Amino acid sequence: MQATSTYQTSSPSPHETRHTYTHLTYSRHHLVDTAIETIKIAENGQYTNLKGQTVHLKQDLDWAVEHSTHYEDEFDFNEALRRFDSERELQLADYDTSSIPASLPSKFDKFNNTSSNRFPRTDFLVVSASWLEAASELLTASQKIPFPSSNNATITNINNYIRIGVLNSASGTTPGGRFLKGTVSQEDCLCRASLLYSCISQPRFMSEGRFYGKNRGMKYGSSNCVIFSPDVPVIREDTVEGKLLDKYQKVSFVSTPAPNAFTTSSMTGKEYNDNEAIDGSRKMSTVTSSANLSLLASPDDIDYDEKLEEKRLALLSSLSDRIHRALSAFVLGNCTDLVLPAFGCGVHGNDPTMVASVFREMLTDPEQFGGRFRTVVFAIPPSRKQNYQAFAAYFQKVEESSVVYHGMVNSSKPGLVSRGQSMQ
Repeated sequence: MQATSTYQTSSPSPHETRHTYTHLTYSRHHLVDTAIETIKIAENGQYTNLKGQTVHLKQDLDWAVEHSTHYEDEFDFNEALRRFDSERELQLADYDTSSIPASLPSKFDKFNNTSSNRFPRTDFLVVSASWLEAASELLTASQKIPFPSSNNATITNINNYIRIGVLNSASGTTPGGRFLKGTVSQEDCLCRASLLYSCISQPRFMSEGRFYGKNRGMKYGSSNCVIFSPDVPVIREDTVEGKLLDKYQKVSFVSTPAPNAFTTSSMTGKEYNDNEAIDGSRKMSTVTSSANLSLLASPDDIDYDEKLEEKRLALLSSLSDRIHRALSAFVLGNCTDLVLPAFGCGVHGNDPTMVASVFREMLTDPEQFGGRFRTVVFAIPPSRKQNYQAFAAYFQKVEESSVVYHGMVNSSKPGLVSRGQSMQ
């Protein structure tokens, strides 16, 4: 798996060239045309691959659209997870626990009775790649059975199945973000290469109180609403060239907005609405560190450090809540393996060290999501070296300190773990 092309963060006009740090350059018109073609493919329910073959996908796309699930702001994921575990245990009463290592620490002993809901270990990988590229690698390397579409299917051993989940750091107000304008955020790339846009742009998610309707009506930032879209067809390579695949793959998505570090209020613990504050947040991007922020304090503001700490704690709480809800949606959606971004570490200005620490705590804690997933891949675009280093450092610690959660991280330099190593 080769690292995908990366992009400059500037916004050229439609006629300017978009540089990708490779020998390939594309105008924004190319990216817009690709997005429009993707929407037309969804409408037609088929496409012609580079071999001249017609690839039919209407049935699978219709299923993904129909089964896309909206979780409201107030949805109780903890209670939902308890019900999920109870129902799975009834379904898997005869699950064979002999495969669980006898050397597991005592704090994991309770998994011996509920092993059907947990994997004996989680493999962590930090890779320098695009998100759908990493998902494709997992699918290609796996010999597992795709998770059954039917909710009534009997699962005899969860370890026999695979359903890849990708976290989409979504716009709270516009389905697909700006992918129809040729921009290159994570959501833009996902919607150009897959048919996710058809799932999240449904009218039922636009109404007041639902995902986009609620976010558009909020004075402060984004809501905690979540959309889960199962088994969405991925039809292109996740590159700026965007070649159509000979055969589409299926990936599930959780879409939720990341908290905005620039606009989080230390007084309220909330964030200002992106529509009102996005321009200001960009102007503030050069003063996000504590050192730079201290320059903004008046000499007699003796409480400034305390206010900074309050803002940090408010942002940490918001991040933790949002990530917990996203991971919960993956569990309820029967996802076995995940591909995660450096959530909110781009234009939203979140500290990658903070984000990595939240993911590490939740994914290794048996009281939270420890053992919930077989493989967790953090896919970081090659241009985001600081994000890569932060995540590699945190998940290298998992490898060194944990018997159960065995991280396989190439932390020496940004690069991909080999296929054989990643799927051990």
